[in-house]
Amino acid sequence: MVTNEISLETIKSEILVCKERGYGWSFSEPDEASQTLLVEMHDKFNDIYIVFIQFDNYKQWPLLIDFKDPITGEVGVRTAYPYNSDNFFNRQKITICHPYSRKAYKGHTGLHADWGHCDGWQSVRGIGTLRSLLPILESIFIRLHDDTYQGRMEKRA
Repeated sequence: MVTNEISLETIKSEILVCKERGYGWSFSEPDEASQTLLVEMHDKFNDIYIVFIQFDNYKQWPLLIDFKDPITGEVGVRTAYPYNSDNFFNRQKITICHPYSRKAYKGHTGLHADWGHCDGWQSVRGIGTLRSLLPILESIFIRLHDDTYQGRMEKRA
């Protein structure tokens, strides 16, 4: 297990790299006690998305990535999640369908029971270069701006 202090220092250094890139994302201060972080980004229609990140035991485990509804504050609900036609944002399990997202693993939503436990996530087929915060956030941001993006999974009432 990676200590909370190491996870915190790792995520702080990766946040600095993200800020240097200049995408205009807003970062909350990482919370050491809960090992969480919020990242605000906008879609191509200027709608706000809040990416909720739990970074405990990072990098032994992948980040637990979810979305927080900017109006209600609820985490992991359809009104918080973007939707695109390639199923990257999975509608059945309400998660990101990628090995960098801990929520997609067997012990969480079970979307990919074949992935088993989170240890070794960086060697799961399909991980590619998405092994740190910047490319992970870029993969989300790109999908909020491409032709497959269709807005929120569920519109607010």
